[in-house]
This record gives sequence, structure tokens and C-alpha cells, in this order.
Amino acid sequence: MNKVYFHHFHKCAGTSVINWLQHKNKPKFANINGNPVDGKGVAYPLHILNAEQFICFVENSLNSDWFAYEWGIPRLEAIKDRFYLCTVFREPRERMRSNYSFDYTNAAVRIPLSEYVSNTGVPFWYENFYYEQLSSYAGRSLSSEEMVVVVKELFDEVWVVREGVATMLWGDGLLDQALSKSVRSNVTRSRFRRRPRHDCDLNDYCQIDSDFFEQLSRLCSV
Repeated sequence: MNKVYFHHFHKCAGTSVINWLQHKNKPKFANINGNPVDGKGVAYPLHILNAEQFICFVENSLNSDWFAYEWGIPRLEAIKDRFYLCTVFREPRERMRSNYSFDYTNAAVRIPLSEYVSNTGVPFWYENFYYEQLSSYAGRSLSSEEMVVVVKELFDEVWVVREGVATMLWGDGLLDQALSKSVRSNVTRSRFRRRPRHDCDLNDYCQIDSDFFEQLSRLCSV
């Protein structure tokens, strides 16, 4: 099999996958989320590189059979012939709730959920996070149907996670060992000094991402 690229969408079972990949072969220059980093530990901004720059980076700066990235989708079409491209999507409202609780627990935010999901300045907070990421990659606004097409054309293996259960939609099953058990076992049960302020119904949010996720989930290869 080719070398492996894992696209790490925030709060989408990435910890399970990265831990498994690092157990097999830990890159010398990568942070805990698998992002290639420089000598100061700063992740390279791969998503802003053009295709030629991205290929140059991959050919000259990597020292591992795999790498991951989480800050935007790089020009993956440029390495598709030499890397096995895989990713995981989590049910959007579960992802949003998890991301908010994580940020609140770690004191990154102290605002209620309603303000958090309304903030478009931070991509990971945005209610339609997948839409933002995939549209940015495509260079234009995408419909939920077009988002599915982009994912199908780009990735060799795709999994979805809903209520702690991971299901492969298509691929060779590379990530099966990382995701075969319920990913709930990897969720940290935190004791909050201050409880996150879930002051809104997320059913009123994430509509584009939810439509995309439901359409994508129907493509299950099983």
C-alpha cells in the first residue's frame, strides 16, 4: 500500500486514529495530532500551499510512512497517486457539542454555546464546519450534494461516527483497528469546575453539515 495521509477533522475520532498510527510508526517531527512541525514545534501551514509547493514539501520534508493534518484541507489531489488518503466524519451536532465542551473544559472559551456556534471567525467553532472546510478546498461554495462528490473523489477510505460507533463507508479497512471498537472508550470523562453552558438546541444549527453527513452515510459499502 502507498504511504498514508489521514485528514484530521477536529473532534472526529482523530485521537484514536493518530494514536494507532503513531504506535505503528511515530514521525520524528510531528505533534500529538500528527501534524508535521518545524524545529520549534509549529505546524506547517500545509493548507495554504499550492499543489507544487505541497508536493515539494511532501518529497523533501517528510520522514515517515504517514502524516496527518488538521488546519484545513491541503492540495491532496497532488499526492493521491502516492498516498492512501483517509478520513473520518462525525455526526455534525455531536462534533460541535464535543468541540465546545473540550474548549470550555480547557478554558479556551467561557462563552455560552449559542455564542460559540455563531462565531464564524474560528473555523472549528463554525456550525457548518465541514461545509467551510470542503468549500475552502474547492474554492467555491458547495451544496451538500457537491460536498459528497468532493469527498468521494478525494479520499480512498472514509468512516463516519455516530453515537460513538464508527462505520466504514468505503476503502480497504486500513483504519479498522483504530476504529473497530466504540470510540466512546476514548472520550475523557471530565469533572467540570464550571459546567459548559449548553444554552441552545443544536437541532437549530448545523443544517448544511447534517444534510451532507446523512447523504454521505447512505453510501455505506457494507
